[in-house]
Amino acid sequence: MGLCSAIGVYLILTTVLITKDGTFYIEQAQQIARDPVGVCRRYPPGYPFLLWASHTVASWFVEGDSPMLWAYSAQAVTLLCRVLALIPLYLLGRLLVGAVNSFWALFVLVILPYPAFYGSDVLREWPYLLFLSTGLLLLYWGLVTKRWWVLAPVGLIAGLGYLIRPECAQLLVYAVLGLLVVRESSAIPSPPLHLTRRFGTGLLMIAGFVVPVVPYVHASGSLVPHQLRPSAFNMPLVLSAIGPKPAADKPLEFEVRVGERLELPIRAADPDGDSLVFSLASVPMGSRPAYAFRSAAVGAEFWTLSEQEKEHLVTVYGEAWDCEGIAWYAYARPDARPGLQPVYRFWSPMRERHFFTISESEKEALVAESTGDSWICEGPVFYAFGDADPPADAAPVYRFWHEGQGYSWTMTPPAGTEAQKDTIAWYAHPAGEPPAGAGIENGVLRWRPGPGQEGEHLLNIIVTDGKLPCSQLMVVRVIGAGSAGPRPQGRGLRQAYVSAGVPIRDSADLPNRNGRTLMSLVPRTIFRDLVKGVDEVVDGLGEDFMIIPVLPWILGLCYGLRGRTKSLERVLISAVLILNVGLMLSRSIWMAPGSGRRYSLAMIALTIFYLPAGLDVMTRVLNRIYTFRGRFAGFGGERRPPWFHFLLVGGVVLCTPKLIFTPLRADKAGYRAAGEWLRHNTPAEAVVAEPDRRIGFYAERPRLTYERYPNWRKADFVVEIAGRDRMQTPEGWRQVYSVPVGPEDDRELIIYGTTPAKE
Repeated sequence: MGLCSAIGVYLILTTVLITKDGTFYIEQAQQIARDPVGVCRRYPPGYPFLLWASHTVASWFVEGDSPMLWAYSAQAVTLLCRVLALIPLYLLGRLLVGAVNSFWALFVLVILPYPAFYGSDVLREWPYLLFLSTGLLLLYWGLVTKRWWVLAPVGLIAGLGYLIRPECAQLLVYAVLGLLVVRESSAIPSPPLHLTRRFGTGLLMIAGFVVPVVPYVHASGSLVPHQLRPSAFNMPLVLSAIGPKPAADKPLEFEVRVGERLELPIRAADPDGDSLVFSLASVPMGSRPAYAFRSAAVGAEFWTLSEQEKEHLVTVYGEAWDCEGIAWYAYARPDARPGLQPVYRFWSPMRERHFFTISESEKEALVAESTGDSWICEGPVFYAFGDADPPADAAPVYRFWHEGQGYSWTMTPPAGTEAQKDTIAWYAHPAGEPPAGAGIENGVLRWRPGPGQEGEHLLNIIVTDGKLPCSQLMVVRVIGAGSAGPRPQGRGLRQAYVSAGVPIRDSADLPNRNGRTLMSLVPRTIFRDLVKGVDEVVDGLGEDFMIIPVLPWILGLCYGLRGRTKSLERVLISAVLILNVGLMLSRSIWMAPGSGRRYSLAMIALTIFYLPAGLDVMTRVLNRIYTFRGRFAGFGGERRPPWFHFLLVGGVVLCTPKLIFTPLRADKAGYRAAGEWLRHNTPAEAVVAEPDRRIGFYAERPRLTYERYPNWRKADFVVEIAGRDRMQTPEGWRQVYSVPVGPEDDRELIIYGTTPAKE
């Protein structure tokens, strides 16, 4: 434990960058005090709660708050869990293979680099293993000694571990298997009592498991692990650019000649990974889309022209308000078109609903009659036309009264009757058909204007994931075939992508007519996924073990489980191997491939006790080649020949350089450098679009994490991980800082901004 603590403290002090998952865990911990139920709905709260508690304790001794305080306190509590986990692991190993073998097994586990890294980073592997090993120790001891009451705390430990990682529920599987195979002593009188005792023990265990899990299930709304259930939060998609021009709040402008082809690839991505649907609408010049929201709880309605207000409702009040798409098109300014009148929005905290009116008299009466917080006027929300001479391209918006739900507004006319004058609230524009020949195919806007289509056309590109829409207005100016002017945007799809700043390395990257790349046409088979999963499991075990200790581990398992062990031990250890390999394969095939090293740690830690026996097998072979002076003590003996210690020293020599000379994520030191530069050189309220959440974490700035495309319209600074190909920046943006990603990485971290950073 002292060696483990020393290694862990050294690794914490030399850490260059915490893991990306660690940043996510810290973000959840920061929300524990504000919204614990929200955290439960997104993720198991056990590990974030540990981080929050550790940070709270650290705050007693340190003035102020900072990312480093969060990082160091999170690393410290993770290391504490690793050191404490050695106690149940040692006691379990002593029951299985004896005290000496258990000591040497844990010595090997302590000096293995990757398990040490996990214990000094912000990762939940060791806290999870602390509960799993403690539960398995109590389970094995209770079954061997016939102390059936011990299985109740085993269930409780499994439930607490479930709050850290749902995989801790595997303790229930081991308990059921143990109850089935354990032999009763001869003092137990009759089979009926024997079966009753086991059944009652199982109920006690389940009751212990349910105690901590029920509040979590109540808060999260589901017993299904978070990896398997659909996300309760639908993140807004990002529409980053149209052709070579990044998205903006104002309409983008393009020009094309009659007869020439306009091809503009649309760069959009959904953080949730949902498939996107593109559509195109023609709208009046100067208008903007009005997004409609509805509250299912109270039946209230809401409209806004603001993209920022729309995304705020989605991200902050997504449970209360459902976005129903674009209701109509209105105007953000009163001078956009003659005849426009303001539509006022009122909010009633008492009724928890909004009210909209274009009538000045109705507005004045409502303001005059309102007392306290009955109705609060929020001013004009958009501008539309009244019933006095509305334009021909506008359509009426009807207002209806529903008993119990209040007013509702719709462009659908009353069924079966003609609309009365008092049922029309105002006039707005419905979405129009795009110009002839214009459309979006495979994420690319294509249009070849013909004769008679000269002039300016305001088009709205709408991208939706099936739940939330995002739009970008664009003005396309069509000029005559012989008119002077710049050449149209691109003459082919490849050139259009290149002009848009999208790197095309091979023809397989180009989408075909079905919207898929040529590489995506290769069929995905379960056999290929299974082979890939097995390869990931093998790689994870090999890297965790640093390759060489894998052989004695396998030899020790074969020797230990061949027949010299008791049936209970053989069943439990076999179940640990089979179940954990199955969990790793399932994760690789059906969930998120990667991190095989992390997910193999539990299997290694719970079975590493057999590694000394494997070293004994190798020692016996080497002893036949050359025998040192001294007597060979045999398998499991406390006296061992020098070959055994030579092999251990070889393992130490193999692991020490990686432990000492490889600071955690030193190959990505530029991430932290970029974050610190942003913290010292940008305003505290500056919004940073980043490809990695750790940059914004160290920067202490509001951040917009992106995977493919940044949201230029909402960001003040954009960070890019750039190789040879760099993204095209909007007009007015410039590079303000750059730093290499790492000492051996040829990529750069480039920061773009619109305003000069502080010197």
